[in-house]
Order: sequence, then C-alpha cells, then structure tokens
Amino acid sequence: MPAPRVTYPGLPIRLRALGGSEEVKAVTGGLNKSGSGSTTVYNPIGYAYWSYGTLDALCSKVSGTSCTGTWKGHYLTVDGIDPLFATPGGEFDNGYGNVNSTAPYNVPYNPSGAYNAPVCALKVGTNCFAIPFTHIVDGTYPLWHMFRTVTLAPITGKVTTPAGVLDIVANAEIQSGAGGDGLSDFVPFLNSISGSDGVYTGNLNLFVYRAHYKQSSVTAANGHKGCSGNFAGVNLQGGKVSATTCLVDAGGDVGGSVLTVQSDLEFDADFSTEEYNPHQ
Repeated sequence: MPAPRVTYPGLPIRLRALGGSEEVKAVTGGLNKSGSGSTTVYNPIGYAYWSYGTLDALCSKVSGTSCTGTWKGHYLTVDGIDPLFATPGGEFDNGYGNVNSTAPYNVPYNPSGAYNAPVCALKVGTNCFAIPFTHIVDGTYPLWHMFRTVTLAPITGKVTTPAGVLDIVANAEIQSGAGGDGLSDFVPFLNSISGSDGVYTGNLNLFVYRAHYKQSSVTAANGHKGCSGNFAGVNLQGGKVSATTCLVDAGGDVGGSVLTVQSDLEFDADFSTEEYNPHQ
C-alpha cells in the first residue's frame, strides 16, 4: 500500500506501509520516531482502502459516530471527484439533486463535516452512517478495485464449491447492502441475495466494471456475455474460467478503464465480443 510522504522539510521520499491501518497511523504521525533513525513525517499524504476501522485513526477520539477529539488528518478527492459522497467532501450533499430539501441547501450531509472521514466506534448498538459511494456506483471515481473470492469451481459430479465459502461471500454482501450492519465497508457486487447453506442467487448491484485484458495464457472475459442480458437471479456459485458463465471474469483488470455494463453489452451486440484492453 503506497504511502508517499515527506520525512524532512524539503526532502521527499516514498514509503510503503503494510496495510491500511499502518498507513493511516503513519500519515497522521502515529508512528513518528525521534532521534537516531528518525521516521518523523512532515506534510504527509498517503493512500488507503476505505473502512471505518481504518479511517477512524484520523480522529484522536471517536465516540459513537462523532469525532469528540481532534482531527489529525483528512481525506482528499481525485480530480475533484469524491470517493464517499456526491459532492467534494460531502459538503453540499444535503441539497444535491434533492428538490424537496429545505433551505439552506449547503447543510453538510457528511456527518463529520466536509473532507473529514465519517467515523464509527464499531461497538454493539452503534449505528454507523451509511456511505452512499455515489461515484463508485457511477464509475467516475477512478481509484477502486474489485474484491474477489477465488475458490474451487463447481464441476458436475466431481467438485463442489465449498458451502462455507459461499456462505461467507453471501453474508458479507448482505451485511454491506441496504439493511445490513451499516459498516459500508464496500459496495456489494450483488443485492437482493436469497438462499442458504451454500446455495444463493442475487441481482447485479454494481453496473460498472474495469475492462479486462489477456493475462499470461488466460483469455480475457468481463463476465457479461454469459448473462444474455439478464442480471437478476444470478447463481453465486459461479463457474470455471474456461466457460462462459454469468459474472465470472477472467484475465487481468488492474488499471483497466472503468466502463459501464451497458456499454459492454452494446459493444458485444455490435462486434460479437466484449470490450477488452482499454486502460486508464
């Protein structure tokens, strides 16, 4: 996890952290060390995956869903596009696109205030603020990636995907969706998941993706061709890379351009293939 920062006034250096928690603590000065082998940072900036557990370290003391201490750090937009809210820093979300919202329209929707990360004490009984992820959903925020589970592919009469793996995936997506635990750790790939004991179906929830490309000997697949235009009631059990299975991708997609599922369907309709290889 890259964490570029300055370790001495005027002398830039780029360091790497082991995980988001260490990265955030380093950027906020929590790992500063004086004397020989000093690791004191000045004007630092870093990158970390979003989660309440990771970003709560930006506040010196969290009580419930409020920062009752002092802010030690803030988050930034990328090219003016916010990762968590509709407007930069969440400053104007209360009136954004809401014609029924009463004046003043600029009441912060971000409960922590503009450019402060929402916080949550992660204790039983605490209802965390539900993150809208507006620009993850519409694909305009560029720094995101798919969180995958790699497991055994089902083969009729030979191999069964472990029920426990499917239970974990299904429940993680249920909890991160509407009516879940409110932690908003990620945007669930599927919603309306139903089933039990390793047998689940759900509807596609994230209609943007990263374009795939051939990786080593693995042929690229975005995973849409096998759906035949139907993204409801998709079998969570998945399938083999070599088969055309709805929402099972193949190849690489790191750095791939963010495109919409609809555009991929139209490309396939025109050229009888999914759209591969564009990079951002």
